Parts: sequence; structure tokens; C-alpha cells
Amino acid sequence: MHDTEKLGEILDTVVTLGANQIGSISFGVSEPEALEDEARKQALRNAIADAKLYAETAGVELGPVLTITEEDGGFLPRMERAAAPMAMSKDVPIEAGTTTVQVRIRVTWELR
Repeated sequence: MHDTEKLGEILDTVVTLGANQIGSISFGVSEPEALEDEARKQALRNAIADAKLYAETAGVELGPVLTITEEDGGFLPRMERAAAPMAMSKDVPIEAGTTTVQVRIRVTWELR
């Protein structure tokens, strides 16, 4: 489902029809590949900048990259604030939030 405007009405109908437990409602990013690739590029740019700083501070030079490993990342849904209290005459409130696409990498360089 992509239309969250209708979700509150649907949940209200489900409860009205007798459901007393609803679980596993989650939000994510559809087709996240482009966002993940951009996050990978930014993660590597950050790793290179950090490595240059550490090498300069240590008085060494960076050699070639030996390994690049991607760690488990994924999506981090975040709610901006708590949902509004439900009123008996209104649909179930659905509060908007944000989702962060995150990639973590580990890079190993040879030092000279």
C-alpha cells in the first residue's frame, strides 16, 4: 500500500469489524537501490577523508586499499513525534515520520 491517507480508515474498519490485535505495520522505502548506492558512495568518501586525516596525523601515507567490507545497515524508520490520541468518531491517526537509508563500510588501507 502506498497511500497512507487511507490507512487510518482501513485500520478503523478492521477494528470495527472485530479485530482486537493488529501488528507488524511498518513503513519503508520502495525501490531503495538508488538511495543505497548513494549512501555507499558517501560512506566511502567519508572513510577516505577520515583515513587521510588519521594518516597525516600519524605521519604516514595511505597506500592502496586492501579491503572494503559493507556491514549490515538497512533502513531506520523514525517517528517524529507520538501519534495523536484517538477520538471515537475519527479514523485511526497515522503520524508521518522519516526513514533513513544507512550504509556502513569498513575499509583497510596499507600504510607507508
